Amino acid sequence: MSHGRSVGYRLALCITQKGERAAHRAINTATTIQDTSYYQWVSLSADSLHCKLTDVLVPNHFIVNRVTCSHLYYKEVCLGPVEVLWVCDTTVFLRLHPAVSHHTNLDTVFTGLSYTSHSDTLSQFTLQGVRSLELLVKSLVLSDATNSVVRDIWETLSDKPFYYDIMKGTVLGCTIQIPPTQHKPFVSVIDSEIVQPAHRLCPDSNLGGDLLFKSLSALSLSEPSHTDQKSNMPETLPCCIYKDPVTGSLTVLIPRGTGSRVWISLIYNGARVIGLQDAHSLNTDRSISTYPADYPDTVAGRNYLEHVGREKEEKEMRRPPQKRVKYEELGISSPFVS
Repeated sequence: MSHGRSVGYRLALCITQKGERAAHRAINTATTIQDTSYYQWVSLSADSLHCKLTDVLVPNHFIVNRVTCSHLYYKEVCLGPVEVLWVCDTTVFLRLHPAVSHHTNLDTVFTGLSYTSHSDTLSQFTLQGVRSLELLVKSLVLSDATNSVVRDIWETLSDKPFYYDIMKGTVLGCTIQIPPTQHKPFVSVIDSEIVQPAHRLCPDSNLGGDLLFKSLSALSLSEPSHTDQKSNMPETLPCCIYKDPVTGSLTVLIPRGTGSRVWISLIYNGARVIGLQDAHSLNTDRSISTYPADYPDTVAGRNYLEHVGREKEEKEMRRPPQKRVKYEELGISSPFVS
């Protein structure tokens, strides 16, 4: 796995060419996993919040306690896509790509609103593929402190993982047991038969937002543990799971510092790790836009394309002069700018 710097983080970019083909196969027959902890969660609070966000979030038709998609605007300029969870008339959660805050001062955008960031206390894993829900149910064990409605949904999914699914935008807040350090080798299910879900579960609309609000509050207040020693690891931890309203991927949110055990459990149960470029390639094949590469009308998108163009030009200039492509003779004036 190759790594690189992006928006202030060192992130996994891509695997080998053979690994990329395997990732395409995995998302169609099994599950891929990506560490998306660099994404930022912020909460906004104010009276008459919907009226104050009319010009900031477009479209602004939100569903209470469901994750929906919108775009963040400032002075009629699009900053990028955001995922919105509308809890109540005074509280809303936003999930932002760090490129948005990297090129824009969010304090200026959210003027007059109570703005709180939850990014430093969260680890986030994104699962994509036809067996994502089955793998998640098999890897995570709910504790007795979990809401009874969520436990019923979890048991239903455990009994018939292919027969049931959850609606896009659904949020499940729960408490999970820490996965064990020892795992049995998983049995590959890539070549087994794929069955499309026949029913989609739609939990009570009052369930997701309240539990996410309480869980995020618990995650923010909890002290992150930077060790995986058994003596310092709690027996249970709060967890939030929601289904992306566009891609249909599942995102798991857990406290920062406790993610390694959950990550290992997901890997041992059959998830295949991918990077940024792999995720972009998979989304392109499914006609899904990836920020910031597919948003050239935003500041982050233009800066990204310019950065990629400079890298291509530097790579071309390292070649001997007689080996370089003569773009001027081919009538190409800007070969490295998209």
